[in-house]
Amino acid sequence: MVGENMHLLWWFLMILAVGALLVHLNHVIGRRETEKNIIEAQQTVNRAVQTILVTKGAQWGLVISDDQTVRSTLVANIWGYNVMAFEFQVPYTERRPPQKLQEALNQSLQVYSQEEQLPLLDANQVVAPLVATDIWYDQIKPVVHLEIANVVTYQTLAYLHDLKKLNQPFQT
Repeated sequence: MVGENMHLLWWFLMILAVGALLVHLNHVIGRRETEKNIIEAQQTVNRAVQTILVTKGAQWGLVISDDQTVRSTLVANIWGYNVMAFEFQVPYTERRPPQKLQEALNQSLQVYSQEEQLPLLDANQVVAPLVATDIWYDQIKPVVHLEIANVVTYQTLAYLHDLKKLNQPFQT
């Protein structure tokens, strides 16, 4: 009887260990997929902003040269998992009204998205694939912060709607 109970306990522990291993592997694989998606979304945004700033940055009072590469960082994860929004810090020579700059940037992002045939998340999407969600001037350094969303996930679309609810509407 004791041997039979030990045998059952051994099988139970083995099944539990295999289950824990499968859960861990699923988490690791899912995280890698998410990281891959973030990198792809970020590269798309970086290319778009690079292209736009090289051609129009000077008109907007922003400083970027042809050989300078713009780099972005992922916006804080406080907005949730899988939100594809990225921030750039760009030097400026002249302050422009942030809303005007955002409108001009969104127009350029929309043209870029069409020219590059960036896909929409779904057929009913009314938001452009790339959207400038926020622009503000740093109070310490002479840089302007540009926040750009790549609307490739429903979480990013929900993030845009959350911004609108917070009375911080994005301009499309």
